[in-house]
Amino acid sequence: RVELRERAMQELFGVLNAHGGGFSEEMWLLVYQGVLYPIFDDVIHVDEVHDTEWLRTTCGPAMKELTGVFSKHFAVTCKLLDQHLSLLSKCVVHVNELVAEIGISNVRLLLNESGESLTRDMWGVVCGIMRVMFDRSGPLTEEELMEEVSVQARLSRVASRHRVRMLLFKLVQDMCSDHAERIGSDHVIHFLNLLGSTQHSAMARSYASVEDNEERLGRMGAAQYLQMIYAESAEASRSELRFMFSVYSSSSSSDAQAGEVAIALERRLMDRAEEVLNKYTGLDRELKALSRQAGGVG
Repeated sequence: RVELRERAMQELFGVLNAHGGGFSEEMWLLVYQGVLYPIFDDVIHVDEVHDTEWLRTTCGPAMKELTGVFSKHFAVTCKLLDQHLSLLSKCVVHVNELVAEIGISNVRLLLNESGESLTRDMWGVVCGIMRVMFDRSGPLTEEELMEEVSVQARLSRVASRHRVRMLLFKLVQDMCSDHAERIGSDHVIHFLNLLGSTQHSAMARSYASVEDNEERLGRMGAAQYLQMIYAESAEASRSELRFMFSVYSSSSSSDAQAGEVAIALERRLMDRAEEVLNKYTGLDRELKALSRQAGGVG
């Protein structure tokens, strides 16, 4: 059965690779909505996917092929950018970590292959979808945690969500590094606000003590949870700073709007640098203390 699925995918995407450039926009819309999108119905419409073999042998390769074909013929598929990003976003925010990883890797592939072809308006679509990804892959709520019956299962789910968020931060850092000058000044501040709010929300959660989470996650799990929060906060801050440096260095002095953004970035950069220094002074000492508490060391 796996062999049949693989052969069918090879034939389908072989045809699209070879002839997709000659399709009209209307034909691509028909193919995407009627043939390609339904391949992933079983993933995006269920809360959990237990068939990991299907994810690895069919879903992952099919999504990579789809993104590759989409990027190869971007001149005619670009009108479907919001639909394809929406599909990838649904994967990124999925409860299954492997599905989320498939989504993130394909967003990266899409930007690597087509980033230079995106217009400013298209980058606005990208930034909007990225906001959805961050918002919907945020910290687990009390209700989500309590869906799991055991402490170990809760901690496993917390750790899974944490790993996905760290991958998102790395995606943002690479996107900023590679495409800062293309994103456009009108989207820059909105994106920086997203990273800043993510960093602040993580720090706000860090004020919860080990005792506050001990009942749900156990003492050692609660300490690990706080370590994850600190790591997320640091990575969000790192992403924001890297984004600011990338945008600032690529700003054109002849562009009045870009010049205004550069001035705003100077102020923001100084404020954020001071804030980061204040917040993370002594962080290593706090983490070591948490580790000692978790291990029962006095």
